[in-house]
Amino acid sequence: NNKTFHITTYTDDPTFGNSEATNTIILLEDYNCIECKNHLVFFQNLLKQYPDQIKVIWKNILLNNLDQEKMLIHKYAYCASQQQAFWPFQMFAYKNENNLSTSTLNAIVNNLGDINTKKFEKCLNGQEASEYIKKNQIVAQLLNTKTLPTIFLNNKQIYSTDELLTELNNLLGKK
Repeated sequence: NNKTFHITTYTDDPTFGNSEATNTIILLEDYNCIECKNHLVFFQNLLKQYPDQIKVIWKNILLNNLDQEKMLIHKYAYCASQQQAFWPFQMFAYKNENNLSTSTLNAIVNNLGDINTKKFEKCLNGQEASEYIKKNQIVAQLLNTKTLPTIFLNNKQIYSTDELLTELNNLLGKK
């Protein structure tokens, strides 16, 4: 199945690696997904392995679950990302995945270090984060996403991290 997809990306999507890279990995993930948590280290290592050849774009998706608590986690992630603190937020959030209450989320933000809390509050209370989350919901619906994580490499769906490594090694000539 080599169907190619058109995946809309936004300037406020958390993006890592070389922004000029020709190979783009797009990840659709959520915080209550064990495999997404396991991906975190995998993709950090992948970016170390191919620092110039790839870029990774994260899309945090709420799959059929728009309850307020889940929505809040995604808003926090968005606001952390607005201050270049997406990775550390992601790591803390997965560490505390069984208790992502408002007080835990606030504690995470306090642990992020260099955060402008006024800006963060403004972001949380504004419409931007909600709008961004809704835009990504639409992207997931258009792609007919049924499970997370979902991985795309250069607009082709990839079904496992092993397959992704194989494809990248073929593209980039590493064995």
